[in-house]
Amino acid sequence: MHSRLTLPAFYGVAVASLLFLAGFGSAFAAIQRPNVLDRHVTAISDQALMQRPAIALVDPERQAAAVRKVHWTAIGWIVAPIFEAIALLYLWSSGGAASLRDWLARRLRSQWSVRFCYGAALALLARLAAFLPAFYLYRVDRTLQLTPMLTRTWGLFWIFHTLLAMIVAGIIAAVVLWLVDRTHQWYAYTVLAILAVSVAWGFASPYVQAPIGRTGQLHGRVVDSIESLLARAGIAPMAVFESTRDSPVGEVTVLPAWPERRIIVTHAVVAAHTPAEIDYRVAYEVAGIA
Repeated sequence: MHSRLTLPAFYGVAVASLLFLAGFGSAFAAIQRPNVLDRHVTAISDQALMQRPAIALVDPERQAAAVRKVHWTAIGWIVAPIFEAIALLYLWSSGGAASLRDWLARRLRSQWSVRFCYGAALALLARLAAFLPAFYLYRVDRTLQLTPMLTRTWGLFWIFHTLLAMIVAGIIAAVVLWLVDRTHQWYAYTVLAILAVSVAWGFASPYVQAPIGRTGQLHGRVVDSIESLLARAGIAPMAVFESTRDSPVGEVTVLPAWPERRIIVTHAVVAAHTPAEIDYRVAYEVAGIA
């Protein structure tokens, strides 16, 4: 006899996860230390860069840390989808998926609402199943000073991304199941929709991920160097803005759409990078839209 997925148990898992974030968030926060890698690279002479092997120019400690990061993160990336697959497989094999569908159908009149909530519930289950691997990956980045994010901030972002995943999965489930009812070629329409959304996200993502904070137009040697770089590449000039976002992690973003095509750099980049280093960051970002 199949076990039924009860609503209290469903909410209990979510509440337990939130309590875990609230209770243990501050205990796992690491001390943020300044990053001196940029100064180390800048101090290397041009002659040394041209003549010495790359392995001799790399900070040995950071090189060892990079190797450790690859080994540590591989565990998290492998375990996360396995946990998700096990949770979803158990839901199906135990009859919980059918019980959830019937429970939603009894309480919601609209078929669209049933499909949306069903997809959202599956996304929530997958996110909860992958919570520990996700937290582990965050702790690896935090320990190696690759993120300035405190644990409580990471927890809030995890909740936000979970809600976002539920909304997206709900919409996808509602649309795909509607197509399944309408046509046998539902998979072709689904593939076209995925391609369209992927292309649209490619253009919209710089705006979504742009540094948050007040911005002001930048002037001086940095801007002159960037304008020279764009001219050599045959790219039309762009306005350069500095974001006041208070973060030790430097960011460079290029907003590609006209007429707001502009380059945004954070204050951390302007303060800690040389014009040549900023040119490299800008060239990397511009290459994605040129």
